[in-house]
Amino acid sequence: MIRAVYSFITNEKRIAFFRKCDDCLRRLGGGLYVKTLGQLKYILRFRKSTQILDEKELAEGEQSFCFRYEKVPEEGYEPLVSILAVIDGDVTPECGMWDTIYRQTYGKLEVHVLEKGNSLLESGLARAKGELIWIIGKDTVCDRNFLETMVPLFRYKSVMTGLSSGKTQKSGKGLGPDASVRYITAFDLQRHLEKGSFSVPPVQGCLFRNGTDLAAIWKKNPPGSQGSDWLYSMCRRGGVVGCTEEVLYWNRIDSKKHGGQSGMETARTLAVSQSIPGIIMACYALKSGGGEIFTIYLANALKKLGAPVTFLNFGLEEEEREIADMLDSGIPLVNLRHTDDLVPVLYHLGGGIIHTHQAVVDYAVSLCLKSNPQLGKQIITLHGMYETIAREDCDRVIRTALPVCDMYAYVADKNLECFRERGKFEEEKFIKIPTGIPGGKVSKIDRNQLGIGREDFVFVLASRGIPEKGWREAIQALSRAQNDCRRRLQLVILGDGEIRESLEREAPENVHFMGTVGNVRNYFAMGDVGLLPTMYAGESCPLSVMECLMCGRPVIATDIGEIGNQLRDSQGHMAGMLLSLRQGKVDVEQLAHCMCVLAEHPAVYGQLRQAAERASEKFDIDMIAGKYLQLYRWAACDYPLGKLHRGHENEHQKEEE
Repeated sequence: MIRAVYSFITNEKRIAFFRKCDDCLRRLGGGLYVKTLGQLKYILRFRKSTQILDEKELAEGEQSFCFRYEKVPEEGYEPLVSILAVIDGDVTPECGMWDTIYRQTYGKLEVHVLEKGNSLLESGLARAKGELIWIIGKDTVCDRNFLETMVPLFRYKSVMTGLSSGKTQKSGKGLGPDASVRYITAFDLQRHLEKGSFSVPPVQGCLFRNGTDLAAIWKKNPPGSQGSDWLYSMCRRGGVVGCTEEVLYWNRIDSKKHGGQSGMETARTLAVSQSIPGIIMACYALKSGGGEIFTIYLANALKKLGAPVTFLNFGLEEEEREIADMLDSGIPLVNLRHTDDLVPVLYHLGGGIIHTHQAVVDYAVSLCLKSNPQLGKQIITLHGMYETIAREDCDRVIRTALPVCDMYAYVADKNLECFRERGKFEEEKFIKIPTGIPGGKVSKIDRNQLGIGREDFVFVLASRGIPEKGWREAIQALSRAQNDCRRRLQLVILGDGEIRESLEREAPENVHFMGTVGNVRNYFAMGDVGLLPTMYAGESCPLSVMECLMCGRPVIATDIGEIGNQLRDSQGHMAGMLLSLRQGKVDVEQLAHCMCVLAEHPAVYGQLRQAAERASEKFDIDMIAGKYLQLYRWAACDYPLGKLHRGHENEHQKEEE
């Protein structure tokens, strides 16, 4: 019976319908729902996460090149391909390279002609605008449909490299519609290379996903080098390698000289992986939310520092394209087909560290590692969600994860309350690491596009559209403040959610709803003050406050979680105004007064704005990523806990000094 129900509800076409039904039942059932249907949902969803690793079955999957655990993406993938044509000496019109390029049946191409040399290859990568890179030489000749066949491999954002080798084993179990297409993780491919069981194709027979890390990788092991070193370099990016037997590359002149070589000259593993373990960054969904966006920021920063990162998206809610596009293109993105596949996915991806950021994901990964501790070490970052979920759900997650998790990183002191009240707080397993955001250029939004006057005073609120985030209170306060202010006031709201539609119908004309945007900071730079009148119980260290301060704009926000500390600069001065919660609610009159003060008193506003620029200095994501790298190394190498805590204490002391 359970199996039949499970099969029914996991059909992808029914998932959206069941989510709506689940939301309705949760609201109607309250505590009764949590104890009955809520429990059954957990049992059905995660029943396979407790399975014991079947080494034989998984090894067979590795041998047959059948990594098939991802959601099948939509058709119609037609990215720009940048061709880097590397020449050595004179190239005549009769050269086979030109015929190879211009006879390709795939049409979205750009060509950069480079003289032979690594530095020129780097400059070519810098100019390449394409999502995919193809490097060819003057003697390259291949089928007309080479690119047309290779490009679809990259529909899966986990695929970093496409190989046309003609040497993969035939199993008929590939992800693609054609049996000649195979997918294998970079981790598994390294095993094949070490055994000498994979024939390495020449670089001209490969396609690569473009990314900021590509030039640095090839600087150490140029793609023109013989043997498997260059392919090892590409495997260091992690993710998945797509292979096809359909199109065979060949070279026009001296194929022995330029052909691939089987096996390895020396058995080795990547030197860098010895100091930095492979990291699987697991997220709940690619959607708006502080915990979700910080996960992307951290992954990008770790990639910038040279860490091998793979992003594992559980996809438990619908993807928001603007958020997904924030992930560095050099980071492989694995969209998990179903949590049933979590054990084999973790095995094949081969990450030494699995870093989770959301209660459901924490729970699922802990279940896997409880049964299969050899899959890796778990790090959990607490963003405030545990304080918001039903007590029974929180009990279940803590009870399951605490014995398995190697370390909890928390962003606000309040994150520890749910552990303390249950008698589950073990001081040595918790370490405080603040959140951070990347720097970068800001392109200020043009006020005229929104119909906002040059002299208007603009407040910007960025958050999810749920009642606890204070959208309604902000609109009410704006109307009251406008009655007492001579300047025209405007409110710009960024984000989406359940209350947006109703508020948008009722709101006055000086309130602007922009929906989900990928450039939040550009709107804060256009405005004068950030707003966050939040009443959300899980509010800990909101990114929107940091985004606003990074633009040098003060913030009016609720005094909850770490917001008070966020608004203090190095000298202890406030970079905004704090609101007090009264019986769990925001005082609209107090908010309106703060809005009016900043709009009407330039001297007060100027002081807060100067403090905002200083306060933003402590949110450097590269510094935060460095702290996490230290934590990962500790978890992977079993350093003494005291050493790790002392190291972080010394860093905090230096920051205070």
